[in-house]
Amino acid sequence: MSCRPTATRQTGVVLRRIEKLFEPEAAERADSLLALIISDYVAYYGPATRARRRWNILSQTSDSPRRLALLFIPRLINNASMHATVLIRLMSHSPRFLLGFWRTVLIAKHSIEMGLDVKIGPGLVVPHPIGLSLGSHVRIGRNVTLLHRVGIGTTFFPARGYRPWEPDGSAQIVPVIGDDVIIFMDSTLVGGINVGAGAVIAAGAWVDQDLAPKAIQPGRAALFRHLAAAGGNSSRDRESATRSTLGAD
Repeated sequence: MSCRPTATRQTGVVLRRIEKLFEPEAAERADSLLALIISDYVAYYGPATRARRRWNILSQTSDSPRRLALLFIPRLINNASMHATVLIRLMSHSPRFLLGFWRTVLIAKHSIEMGLDVKIGPGLVVPHPIGLSLGSHVRIGRNVTLLHRVGIGTTFFPARGYRPWEPDGSAQIVPVIGDDVIIFMDSTLVGGINVGAGAVIAAGAWVDQDLAPKAIQPGRAALFRHLAAAGGNSSRDRESATRSTLGAD
């Protein structure tokens, strides 16, 4: 009879340990492949970050750690966004001889293209997992949100043996995305630029210059509105409106 309480206590200890894996802090863990997969899951279903709440990314409600743990496998099976982030993690952590396999799966299933040596922090969210292009050596921080048809990469193909990250940073030719950045659909980021933490890139934006932390980069719609407003004016006024929209002034 004494074995039953002992077994119950042991079961409770195991359940608490499993629940701990899905606490809100799990979205910040990056010490293993499993931790990164769980971090993406918790970022999707758990408490939203301040940036995601502000821009209404995903649901404004969140599940408890116990519910997150119980539904982990079913959601992993049924949620296409989870499929995409798991495949991205598998490719970024696989040996080189398997990269072609994972790349083929990502392209076939999600039309996602991913290069070599892509580093992504925990808490990645891909709400609409289609049409992403992540070039080789790209660096992406924690709790970043990428919407569909976003391209991030260099403006040319590096030569064989290229070393992208020298100690002085002089060889940077691809974007570095900071923490808590949100990139909306149809945006393109190219070249050796740095996007500061908390920046937001609007839909249809072209970004080839650094963005300050918490900056908001206007998209194509804002540019068209400014051009329409300057439609009856001189070409110099239209050029000024374009530069103002793109933040070039």
